[in-house]
Amino acid sequence: MTPINKQAIWTPPGNLTGADRIAAINDRFRQTFGEAVGSIVPGRVVITCGIAALSPLLQLSILRRIQCFDHFPEGDDPNGEHDFGAFTIAGMEETIFWKIDVYADHALEWGAEAPGDLEASFRLLTIMLASEY
Repeated sequence: MTPINKQAIWTPPGNLTGADRIAAINDRFRQTFGEAVGSIVPGRVVITCGIAALSPLLQLSILRRIQCFDHFPEGDDPNGEHDFGAFTIAGMEETIFWKIDVYADHALEWGAEAPGDLEASFRLLTIMLASEY
């Protein structure tokens, strides 16, 4: 894996702390899938077999909905970290889930002790069918 250029890591607004800071980082990662010109939120996006089995057009629709997602009811986001979402797509009976987990590094072995510190955390966005949860 290529080392991350620490100068390119995105910096959330300095006045944010705790869950607000984590939510801002998770939003940025979800909206850009980790990479935007000149600013990176370290992480990886994966899809499950159920999503991979869908048509490419449907997969693109799902990815776009995740990037534009902005509905975080308390029941789905009790900690206010914007790390989970659920939605439906026209023509599909099953609900789509997405989940961001924050690890200490790209090995994905340990949870991050400081998920608000971009130099000490690595995000994994998993996209799945509700039945795969």
